[in-house]
Amino acid sequence: MASFEEIKENEFNLNIPRYVDTFEEEEAVDMGAIGASIKDIRKEKAVLESNLYDMISSLQYSEENAEWIKGALEVFNREK
Repeated sequence: MASFEEIKENEFNLNIPRYVDTFEEEEAVDMGAIGASIKDIRKEKAVLESNLYDMISSLQYSEENAEWIKGALEVFNREK
């Protein structure tokens, strides 16, 4: 409850936010954990791309699909 003195200090303004604090503090962000997570994701991505490159390289394909295979290998090329 607000006292008469507090209401007077607020120039008799009865808006609720003047008397009730509704602020909720946000949880702190652990930037170290986020950085480690991103690093792990990048490592996993590199492994997956390497596996895809190896799988695509081992495919048997006809001459009409050669261009597609070449393009796919360029996407996952590990020597960029």
